[in-house]
Amino acid sequence: MSKSDGKRADDVAARKADEKKADEKKADEKKADEKKADEKKADEKKADEKKADEKKADEKKADEKKADEKKADEKKADEKKADEKKADEKKADEKKADEKKADEKKAETQAPRKADTGLPGKSLFVDATLHVIDALDVETIAIGLCSDVRPLGGGAGYLDWRMCGRLSGYLRTGAITGAAGEKVLLPCGIAAAKRILVFGWGTKASLLDNATARFAWMVDVLNRAGAQRVAVALPEPAGILVGLVDAHLRVPMGDRLAMVFVPDPLMADAKDTRPIPAAPRAASPPAAS
Repeated sequence: MSKSDGKRADDVAARKADEKKADEKKADEKKADEKKADEKKADEKKADEKKADEKKADEKKADEKKADEKKADEKKADEKKADEKKADEKKADEKKADEKKADEKKAETQAPRKADTGLPGKSLFVDATLHVIDALDVETIAIGLCSDVRPLGGGAGYLDWRMCGRLSGYLRTGAITGAAGEKVLLPCGIAAAKRILVFGWGTKASLLDNATARFAWMVDVLNRAGAQRVAVALPEPAGILVGLVDAHLRVPMGDRLAMVFVPDPLMADAKDTRPIPAAPRAASPPAAS
């Protein structure tokens, strides 16, 4: 081999070596670039995952916040409902209390008011009012009348009013006079009362004359009529007869005497100053027939 050929061979070998080095450098650079690209992708992936995690965390926080707000709203709504329920219950209780008071007041207004008569034992006297008449719980009403006392007063006056003046009509026509010893039976539709018994006591001036006998006569008629629960309107002016009621009505009639109407103060125009007759010994009431 000539010297020139040897040099050419060395140049070729050197060039190949340089090319190999260049290729290796390129390969290394490519690997480095690929490594950087992979690292960049990995970093981007991590960044994306981090963002996704942060987004999930934010969404979770938002959901938890919404859930807390929803719970708070539900709690407020429940508290509002509870408060409204309490308020409604309070109003209902107040309404019931007001209705109870109104009923009690109405009952007090309509219930017969016991009058203070000074009589021993429980008083049977009640004020004569339309409320009392309408609430009568008796089956018989006994009315005493004087022949010369007009218009009707006291319990008889209120009963006549509730009967649309029927008693006054009988008095005007003479069907009832109030003469001593007169007794008249009338049908009645006032409250529970089925009948009225009218008893004539004669003139006002003779009210105390034989008053004990007239009371005994009334009790006897009521017993024979089988009266079981009676309301009595004494003949007006009845104030002078009050002292005889306990011995001559309450004792012989017992529980069958439900009430006696209070004497009409407007009818007491002249007081009888004669002493009240002494009460005879009370006998046992005869059995109702």
